[in-house]
Amino acid sequence: MKNCSRCHDNERVTTSYNFLILNASNSFSAFMRISTMLVLAVYVCGCACNTSYHAERKTVREISCVEAAPKLSHSFKLAFIEFDDQGEFFNERQLDQTLTEIKLNRKNLILITFVHGWQNNASINGNNNPLMKDADMEKSLKQFNEGAKGTKGDVQRFKQFLALIANSPSVVNSGKHVMGVYLGWRGELISKGPDPITDRVVMSAPRALTFWSRRAAATRMGDASEMGFTLDCLRAAAKPVGSRATREDPITVFMGHSFGGKVLEQAVCQWLARKYAEIYVAPLKASSGQAEKFADLVLIMNPASEAIYARRIVEMMRRLRAASGDSKARDTTEISPPWLVTVTSKTDSATNNFFNVGTRVGTVFGGYRDYDDKTHQRDFFCKTAPNVRQLKNGDAVWCKDLRWEKSASGKAFVIQPYTESQEKKDKSAESVARAETTPSLITAFDLNLCCPNSPETSTYLALANNQVGKLQINTQETESPNRANDTHYWILKVDPKIMDGHSDIWGPNAMNLYARLFHYSAGDRVSQTGTSVLR
Repeated sequence: MKNCSRCHDNERVTTSYNFLILNASNSFSAFMRISTMLVLAVYVCGCACNTSYHAERKTVREISCVEAAPKLSHSFKLAFIEFDDQGEFFNERQLDQTLTEIKLNRKNLILITFVHGWQNNASINGNNNPLMKDADMEKSLKQFNEGAKGTKGDVQRFKQFLALIANSPSVVNSGKHVMGVYLGWRGELISKGPDPITDRVVMSAPRALTFWSRRAAATRMGDASEMGFTLDCLRAAAKPVGSRATREDPITVFMGHSFGGKVLEQAVCQWLARKYAEIYVAPLKASSGQAEKFADLVLIMNPASEAIYARRIVEMMRRLRAASGDSKARDTTEISPPWLVTVTSKTDSATNNFFNVGTRVGTVFGGYRDYDDKTHQRDFFCKTAPNVRQLKNGDAVWCKDLRWEKSASGKAFVIQPYTESQEKKDKSAESVARAETTPSLITAFDLNLCCPNSPETSTYLALANNQVGKLQINTQETESPNRANDTHYWILKVDPKIMDGHSDIWGPNAMNLYARLFHYSAGDRVSQTGTSVLR
């Protein structure tokens, strides 16, 4: 009987064990089925297609601002050039038509090219002219102090930036006209959810996991011959005819955000390598004077780009400067104007923190060495340039105790101290300040664009609501005199009051910063009071 009892006990244990295994197996199978269905749902419903959004539309379009904001009477032109996931043209005619437009209207042209970043594409939600038809854009244009936060997607935000430049008094009075070129690629792999709950709960994790895929795509894009060819063609089409630029020659600006900044920085790095190779092989042919630059201004915002590109650019700039005779080093009294600038928000967790973590996954087994300056090679592959001490050479800071006022001439601003009693008084009128209309933001933007570089205001920024920012350049020289970045490549960290986070690149203060940088590099060709040297 005991044996029988033991057998029954064993049977019960075996049955319970089998039940648990079966139950666990069923639970796991159910989990896998749900996970698979979720992944398929995300893929089917949320996948952003590898497609062109403008191949069947007119490449270059005239965009009017009047219907959206009556006080913005000057229009601008916008062209789209799109690339597939492998970096090839969807339709090369887009480039041909864009170049034709530039060549026909190059006199007094301001050409601004933008490469969008991660989680964006060239979609305009089916609207052929959203600046006039999109309700969010209309509201945002009427209340410019809100920047472009009310708009949807980088296409609309870029359009608003172009509208601001085209209607700036300095640009209008100088007889300049504005054309934008939007370079689109598959920066968004999984679309946002149709509602906030789906977007945050279901789509946020899958969208974040596209980091590695889109980083690889951006690398392909930057190395692709079509993208480099396009950037070189745009640059060549707007290049001055003579040896020196005149006021009527095109002003060229290239901008890139996030992984789009990586694409642009790679292209500039390759261009510099070719220029350096020419001088290295035939140094006697190098012309005296300042080394050639890629454009009047190359502006990279919150770049998701490995610092190794910036390191190579800085080294090549030093060699080109020495070879071309432009040997004047920067100091605290006279700073050479930049033509290549990286700006990264101090609160940009995507590039300051997550990028460092995400890139280290792929560098665990790589072979890296120590440089002669006691830096480690791996850090330049895992960090962005503003987070490397030897590359970062400045900051854009917010000056809490200062305010600006327009000068008597109306063509400059003056800096005044700001007390706590004034701050309390202003807080009562904060809601009124937030209702700032279009002309007041254009005023700040225009002052940054054309304000003469007097000793009192040369490094200051006129921000929204009369607040003040300041550029502090060359802060790293005392910390690392042997490896200080003393080139025409400014690499800056930006206060969140000016640029807050990864996506805040089209806010009012961010655009004011861009206007000031534009002034340093090409202000003398927009306004008679402009100058190309920051003192």
